[in-house]
Formats: sequence, structure tokens, C-alpha cells
Amino acid sequence: MQRKLSACGDPIHAPSALAELFRSCFHPSSDSLVLRHVLQAELLRWTIKRAATQTRYYSRPIYRESIAVSPGAEPQLHCWPVITRKDVIENLTDMHAEGVTFGAICHTSGCTGSALSVYKSAEELSFIWDYQTQLLAPVLAQLDSRPLVLSMPNLYHGTPVSVPSIGKVFVAGVTDDLLLSDVVSLLRQRLKIAGHEERFSIITCLVHQMLFLTYYLLEHGIDPREFDIKSINIVGGYLTRRGREYLHNAWGAMIFDRFSLTESAGGATRCHECDFFHLDPHIIGEVLDTDTDEVLSEGVGRLVLTQLYPFVQMQPFVRYDTGDLVRLVKNNCHPAFTFEFAGKEKNCISWRYCGKTEWLILSVALNELLDPIPDFQRVEQFRGVHSSTDPSVGSLPIYTLTKSTPAPDSLLITLTAALRYSPHFYAERTNELKSIIRKGLIVSHPTLATRIAQKLVDLEVVFVGPGMLKDVHVLKI
Repeated sequence: MQRKLSACGDPIHAPSALAELFRSCFHPSSDSLVLRHVLQAELLRWTIKRAATQTRYYSRPIYRESIAVSPGAEPQLHCWPVITRKDVIENLTDMHAEGVTFGAICHTSGCTGSALSVYKSAEELSFIWDYQTQLLAPVLAQLDSRPLVLSMPNLYHGTPVSVPSIGKVFVAGVTDDLLLSDVVSLLRQRLKIAGHEERFSIITCLVHQMLFLTYYLLEHGIDPREFDIKSINIVGGYLTRRGREYLHNAWGAMIFDRFSLTESAGGATRCHECDFFHLDPHIIGEVLDTDTDEVLSEGVGRLVLTQLYPFVQMQPFVRYDTGDLVRLVKNNCHPAFTFEFAGKEKNCISWRYCGKTEWLILSVALNELLDPIPDFQRVEQFRGVHSSTDPSVGSLPIYTLTKSTPAPDSLLITLTAALRYSPHFYAERTNELKSIIRKGLIVSHPTLATRIAQKLVDLEVVFVGPGMLKDVHVLKI
């Protein structure tokens, strides 16, 4: 297989062949895993070869090191350094490839760090379009008519790469009263477009938009199930278990939860069987130990992704630290790279104990705990909406999570959360909430429980009234 791929020449000229091969990688079999590794190894060879000759950054001697590749085995990339968002920003020009045509800039906001621009070549954009078209071809061949898709993008979150859709895409929004009324009108319309269904059957949008749209409809006495939506595609944020159940129950639709980032030419999809994320096969994923950068075979670590040629060309990302913590999962569902999202590293609490980093609080577990509690003040995501009594639905609770060292070899973790009311007037309720949160965090974080029992770590929960939390709070889990 490796020799056949090598004989094909530059893979940018083979979108159809690559689509057919990668399509086989989605099957849950050991053969698909071997195929995945063979494809990754061949495209990695092209990635490094072109990056080393076309960019100043990757022309450094370290990238002349050859990786260990056994036939059919997973490529081992540890001989190359890990790069961070800071590295990319400081070396942006040196990372740009020569000999390609500028096509577009994808911008990602600074909610997970400094704002970053990702440059795309016309060649890679054309390849991605052709590849995705070929990947969708078997699906389209089975459709009697193509679906209508309602998309609600948010350019402040991150500018996506345009890819073909299985249906006709209409753009809408939920950030003000006019857009909301237009969404309802669109969902109720029957359109006459040759070769397409008459009504919308797919919605794709950000997490907080979908949660708020659902609440808006229910508040106005509109049953979301009347629209007969078949699937809801969620991107751009963490959707809690409660949120997934809420959307599924309200719409009666399949919820497709995607993990993605602007820096990556792909992402991962939450599996309906195992409930974990499976990484797309055209990306190489690693989970690294926080202290040593060693590749982990299990447990919580930093998610590092390598983008492969020809999916990424103008601005290569080799071993890019995403800033995310994940728990690497080994299960019988699928041989693909599988993980559980644990949270943004900067939003989690760690400390050094006996020379090793321990993760005491993971932001996903914290938000799973806080999400069902209605007492918290929420971020004003929809301040332009006046036709809803509670435009905070779908937004995150307002809180900060900090740590301090009141004494040597000790740690104080402080969770400060803003309530919808004065905590002093409802002392009994706030004491109850403190107990719920403290017990919930200890149960979900065994290491935290152990260190508290040893009196090495203490956990403090503080409540303030509406608008009283002046510190910068968490904007993304």
C-alpha cells in the first residue's frame, strides 16, 4: 500500500483516490486502522518534505530527523518539537510556504489565547473542496432529493474554510429579534427548489445559539418538533450531557457534536455509540504528558495535532499544541484516535506534587456540575434580543477559578461565581449550593479528594451578586 501511494506522486492531484481510501478508514476494523496509519505516514512524508523546502521555519535541522515508521504502524513524531500558538504568532512569516498562491485568511478569536490568523493557499482550498466533494459522492448518490440546511455562523468565533454541503445552505441568525423571527419563518416555509426537499431538515450552528433558539421557540409556544428537523450539527463550544439531552428531547433530532479549531483542517466527532470523540483520519493526534512531553497511552494530557499535506499547505502545523486537555480513551468502539475532552488547559487547575503535575479540577467536569444549577448569572450572549424573557439561556455561568499558595506545599483553590440574586439575602440557599459544588467536585476529581483529605489542598466556594464579579471570567470551557 505504501509503495502504491508513493508511486501516485503528489497527492494534491489525487483528491478522488484519497477520498476513497480515507472513507475506508471510518469502518471500525483493524484493517481500517492499518490503512489509516499507512495514509498518515505517506502524507506526513510529503508534509515535512514540502515544509522543509518551502518555509524558513521548517527548514531547520531538527526537521531533517527521520521519524520511525513501521509498515502499518502509527507514525512516531517525538523527534520533532511541539509548537504552541505563541510560537506560531512569533514566527508567522517564517511559517508561510513559498511557491503557493494566497487564497484566504482564517481568523480565530483570542478567547483561548492571543488572536491568530491562519493563512490558506488557493491550492489547498481547491483540494479540500474537491476532496470533500468526492467524500460525499456516495452519500449523495443514495439521496432521492437533497436536503435544505439552515446555518447560523458566527464570524467572531473563527472564520471557517468553505466546504461543499450535501444540500442547499441558507444562512440565518439568532442574535436579535428580527433574525429570530426570520428563522421561524424559514423553518415553516416550503420551498420549491429542483432536486431538493421542500423543508429544512438540517441545522448547523454554535452551541449557545442552538440552546437559545430552542428556548425561544418553547417560550413562544412553538414545538420544535413541528419542523421535523432530522439532524442538528453543533460546533464551536462544549455541549454538556444535559444540553445534548435537552436538544434531542426538544427537536427529536440526531445531535452531531463536533470538536474543531480554526488551526486544524478537520476535527473530531462525538460517537453515538461510545459518547467519545473520534479524530478525523487525515489528522495525526497525540496526547502528551504535561511535564515530559512524552506520548501517553492513557490518561489526561495535552492534545497535539499534526496537519497533513495536501489538506494544509501554506501554513503547516506539525505537532501543534491546541491548548486543550483531553483524556485518551481505549475502547472497543473504533480503533481510531479516541478521546474525551477535559477542558482548555488555561481553565483547569493543576499543581506540582512530588515533581509531577496533577490535574485537580478539569473545566469540563466543573461545567457539567454547574450547568444544571439555575442560580448562576450567565454571560450576556444575546443582549440584542428583547422578545425573550431570558436571553441568557445557552450562555455560560459567570465564574472565575483561581489558585494560590497560602503556605509552602499547600494550595488554595477558589471558585467565585456570580448569582442572579444577592447571596446575603439567601444565605440558606447559598450554603446549600456551596455544599453541592464542593461535594460534586470531590466526587468527580479523585486526586482533588485525596489532596483535600491529606490537608494539602483546600477548596473555597465564594458567591457574589449580579454584576459584582469584575475579574475576567471563563468565556470558553
